[in-house]
Amino acid sequence: MKTAPTARNACRGITIVEILAVIGVIIILMAILLPSIASVRGNAVLMHSFNHMRQVAAIAEAYSKDNRETVVPSAFDYTTAAQPGKVRSNRQPDGSEPTPPAGMLRKGTWADILWTHAELGPVDVGGNYSWRYDAPDGYFYALAPDYDKNPFRALEPMVKKFEPANMSTDAAINANDLGSRALPEHLGQPGMFAMNNFFDSRTGNWYTTAQVRRPAQVLFLVDSLAGETIDPVDDVSGVSPWEGDDLTLCQVDFRYVGRVAAILFMDGHTDQQSRWEDLDDLQGDPAVSNDNGRGIRVTDLDKP
Repeated sequence: MKTAPTARNACRGITIVEILAVIGVIIILMAILLPSIASVRGNAVLMHSFNHMRQVAAIAEAYSKDNRETVVPSAFDYTTAAQPGKVRSNRQPDGSEPTPPAGMLRKGTWADILWTHAELGPVDVGGNYSWRYDAPDGYFYALAPDYDKNPFRALEPMVKKFEPANMSTDAAINANDLGSRALPEHLGQPGMFAMNNFFDSRTGNWYTTAQVRRPAQVLFLVDSLAGETIDPVDDVSGVSPWEGDDLTLCQVDFRYVGRVAAILFMDGHTDQQSRWEDLDDLQGDPAVSNDNGRGIRVTDLDKP
């Protein structure tokens, strides 16, 4: 004759071994899922940068069509121009031109030109200066850290301080004119894009889109640590303030999962690029089987 189960037998508790087993399973699942979640987030951030780069390409194309097919300069100096225009002028109704918080009037980068051409401003976060004819800079993001409407910035923030190997005093003074955000207080701000400084109009050279024979292989924009131009030139010495020809350690930011950088090409398509050690690694023709170059840096833009 079977006896009825006692209350003690019917309500048996969970043992320590069973609890540890459940915790172990949860830990294993987290170990499996967390890298996947991080990868998904990383890819989403990369796609966000690609979208912004394509917006830059569209605005740059509109600029070229409105300016006799001229490629937008990576950097400019309009201080001596007969008609300097509106870029980085921020002219007020009374005709005055208040000094920008950083940099100089009528000097700047492609971001200032395209911001002005696309009429993305004005943006005002207080004070006596509004970003109407130049792109918001580090000073702006210090006042408005949550601002996310600038297509010339990435979603991923700056996390590494820019430390040039051999920057002269004059280059450091002129850094703001190139959109440099090298100071520690700019860390945590939206990451910058830099333009290929081959198109620097301060050297007196202007290029048209017709001169770029291989646009699909010409790097136009890349993630940056240093500022809004890549390999800027010291105005006084006329040479690069960076030591040697290595743009990896000083300027390009491989900020996404897998240590890759987002790149925009002259034809408007985007791609990701893994870390390189020397600029020579980027040259070459990927269509040639015995050429080890990655084919994203064409030195003679006007050669077929």
